[in-house]
Amino acid sequence: MFSINDRMRGRWNDDDRLRSETLQIWKDSVDLFNQMEKTIQYFPAKVYLNLDTSILESSRHCMDQIAHAAYSNSRRDYQSQLKAALEHAHRAVAQLYIATQCGYVNRSYFEQTFEQARELSSKLCLFGGFTYTEHGVN
Repeated sequence: MFSINDRMRGRWNDDDRLRSETLQIWKDSVDLFNQMEKTIQYFPAKVYLNLDTSILESSRHCMDQIAHAAYSNSRRDYQSQLKAALEHAHRAVAQLYIATQCGYVNRSYFEQTFEQARELSSKLCLFGGFTYTEHGVN
């Protein structure tokens, strides 16, 4: 008779290297979140379209999805979680772009944060085993 511990050992992602790499991606997403959090401190009291809240929520959801991926039960679930994280990272950057257009963020800061998000996106695609094209995630 098998116990739940036997089934847990047989999970597809028990590879310590995969977990370590996923943890590193998660740390990168935390850095992006912290960068976004620092940014919104300088927004005016009344912000157009609640951009401050939207930026933080998207950044936080990105972190959450990566954390869920680390403990997924299948390769398909892992990829699904990383795709969701990628979408949230892109959403946060898009909202930051709107904040730049509204004058809340300067252009050089946006470009710096955009590069940070692009590096995170590249890692999410690499470890998720998919590519991001102009037509969406494949």
